[in-house]
Amino acid sequence: MRIALVGDYPIDSNKVSGGPQAVFSYLLQGLEQFTDLELHVVTAHKALDSSYTSQRDGVTFHYLPYPRVMTALAFSPLQRSIHRVLWEIKPDLVHGQSGYIFGCIALSAGYPTVLTLHSIYGTEVRFASRWVHRLNIRLQHAIMRRYFASHVQHIVSINPYIRQHLVSYVDATFYDIDNPVADSFFDLNPGHEIPHQVLFVGLLRARKRPDLALEAFALARQKVPELNLQFAGAAIEPKLEAQLHDFVARNNLGANVKFLGQLSEAHLLEAYQQMSILLLTSELETSPMAVEQAMAAGKPVVATAVGGVPFLVDHGRTGILVESNEPDQIARALVMLAQDPDLRRRMGQAARQEALRRFKAEVVAAKTYTMYQKILKDDLCQ
Repeated sequence: MRIALVGDYPIDSNKVSGGPQAVFSYLLQGLEQFTDLELHVVTAHKALDSSYTSQRDGVTFHYLPYPRVMTALAFSPLQRSIHRVLWEIKPDLVHGQSGYIFGCIALSAGYPTVLTLHSIYGTEVRFASRWVHRLNIRLQHAIMRRYFASHVQHIVSINPYIRQHLVSYVDATFYDIDNPVADSFFDLNPGHEIPHQVLFVGLLRARKRPDLALEAFALARQKVPELNLQFAGAAIEPKLEAQLHDFVARNNLGANVKFLGQLSEAHLLEAYQQMSILLLTSELETSPMAVEQAMAAGKPVVATAVGGVPFLVDHGRTGILVESNEPDQIARALVMLAQDPDLRRRMGQAARQEALRRFKAEVVAAKTYTMYQKILKDDLCQ
């Protein structure tokens, strides 16, 4: 089978930015076990000025420049460049790892296509800082949702949250397949933690609510002064970044809060190894990789019960779910886990067993491979 995977893949596999890139990278690692698959990755990046092709571990990578400005009415250049590559590859199946833009481009290439959606497009509009960005998102949503809904036939539902949002307006076959996590996270030793080390993983952006994490952390330190908090993720909103540093300064938390920026895969693994608790305070999530990575590492999670998070964290067994925008409740959960190492160990063990069953890359890749076979078989029978 010749498979073209289209979406946001990292230029450097050691520098993964965001959940979709991590999912794409981990899935590819799992699919490489199937020797009858000819795998092609088609991706685009704003950092590139020209196209190039490379090969690694039997996979062919097609890197394309991403338009500097992308609007609802101006994605044709990207569409043409991706289509040219796909027409050269002539895949048996296109697997889009994407939202609407990459998804609609993949669907319109004329090949059997399955899409893995990592977000519900349009739901983030309220977090856009400028009106022009909000308008662009609304336009993209209005235009592409109609095309997407009328053309998509196969969807990977990484979380029941995805299916619940799409089933009302999409007539497609859904395949329930969780996101994969690399083996390196499962290889970590859950017992090698630094007590009272709390880790926040994710881009520092409004919907992730790092400001709420800081507020809850400050409250928790009143009960557990030894607590430390690390933020692992790039700051992409200058105004929010300034607010976070101002809060740290005003509350004398400089010795207890560290902003690590975007970490390489090796340094991210080290951060997971050292932490005792993962903290997620988002207002909106689909199926956050940080939660799955923490579960694979055998660490308990404190997370807001938003979007698809309750489908990952079993409250009271693998972690603690809290209400969104409730710093007192988040602080109490942090204190509970910080003060009870046996509870952390039990939750971490339960989380790891759940992750082994659902998120191991080879398990997810095997389900994906079976899906490919079914789609192509059904396509031949039509």
